[in-house]
Amino acid sequence: MTSVPYALLRSAIPDSDHRTELRIDPVHDGLFATSSSAIWNSRKLLAKRLASGAIGKPPALLRADPESAWAARQDTMWWQRRLDVLSCLTQWCVLTIQQIAAFTGHPIGGVSRVLGELFAMDLIECGMTVHPSQSTTHALRRSSLWRTTSDREAWRRLRTMMTGVEQLSVTGGSPSNASHLYDRHNVITAEFALRLAEFGRPAALLGDTLSHARLLTALDGRPVALAHAQTQADMTIVRADGLRIAVEMTVNVNRSFATKARSWARLMQMHPLVETGLVVLFLVAPAAEGSHTSIGSTEATVRKHIRAATAEYRGTTGNPTAARMFVARWDDYFPESGQVDPQSLTKLHASSPTGTPADADPSNWEQRALMNVEFAPTTPLDPTAVIRNTRGIRATPHWMREGEHTDLSRVLLTAGGFRAGVPQLRTAVLGRERQPSGRGFGPVGDALTPARLQF
Repeated sequence: MTSVPYALLRSAIPDSDHRTELRIDPVHDGLFATSSSAIWNSRKLLAKRLASGAIGKPPALLRADPESAWAARQDTMWWQRRLDVLSCLTQWCVLTIQQIAAFTGHPIGGVSRVLGELFAMDLIECGMTVHPSQSTTHALRRSSLWRTTSDREAWRRLRTMMTGVEQLSVTGGSPSNASHLYDRHNVITAEFALRLAEFGRPAALLGDTLSHARLLTALDGRPVALAHAQTQADMTIVRADGLRIAVEMTVNVNRSFATKARSWARLMQMHPLVETGLVVLFLVAPAAEGSHTSIGSTEATVRKHIRAATAEYRGTTGNPTAARMFVARWDDYFPESGQVDPQSLTKLHASSPTGTPADADPSNWEQRALMNVEFAPTTPLDPTAVIRNTRGIRATPHWMREGEHTDLSRVLLTAGGFRAGVPQLRTAVLGRERQPSGRGFGPVGDALTPARLQF
């Protein structure tokens, strides 16, 4: 294992102020030193505490006027930034302010303004895990956590202001799930996604809400069994050939973990690799500071349950379950604070229980590079379509949104019965050639799809 500082590794965003080495490390920098959960405040709760005298005057970021925020126009840069931020929080559940800036590419000052407005609109909540050593304002701009609210009225009001394309670009068609709000867990998952996007060159990344079994197995065209209705990964990595790597961030192992491992193994057996392109990686992360559980003991327990699950649901000769379930440790990729192992991260090294059958034998586990796992799809559907589609999802890291996007106007026209596309006018009238429809003339440019209808 050879590790180097982040600054020495080739970055996809070398000139950005949001690079990994400039963000707070959620594992090593004491962000969750006292608790794995933040103390959360909504606008309404903050107002109640202020009225009772329980707190003093909140910082300016949390005192934006609600009506002014709701009255803002929807044809401005700030409206688009609001949607960018909401999409990130919808897909990744809980993020630090620095992670939001990294996903969106917006300056931290602009992100702060947007967060203040969305907070005033009762769409998001603010959480703190550390006591500010300098000032509350400083902590808000560096280490604050943010998540969406469950205020139905506020979200209903927002939806009436959005176009259908905007709603799709924010949610990806899957709304956020409040049951998946685990502060430290979500933040560490998002941090892994950002680091992999910066240094590992995946083709696409999907957040929590787009990583459930129904979507991950959609390529084979078969419905997911009721037993797997709740099976969902924390995130999904998509390779250039369409292989999906579902990631289960594992910080501790409780009684339900064995059930989770068996659920994934059964899903793998029912949906072959050649039809779905799906494998799963259990990434064991360090426990919160102060915990007596070591990452080594957690990894050993995870391996035990994975081995048992793959022994129960073996799959077939052409689709062995054990070859599709992997385990890796956080320190395999990030050995210490500020360091990264380039080979392990970029190739995504992990181990699978494909060796000898003896549980106690270390050779039972074989290391493989997940970025090199063979995948020869037999599905008639295009396994790489997800790559193009995720470029329209605002929660995708901003540098990964470049390239060809899905033209939703064509999809809508086809759904509306226009099989041949938009009807065209005759090219000539009374012997005179007609200007092509939509083509610019003189100082006027070509007609384009309105910005709020672009995916």
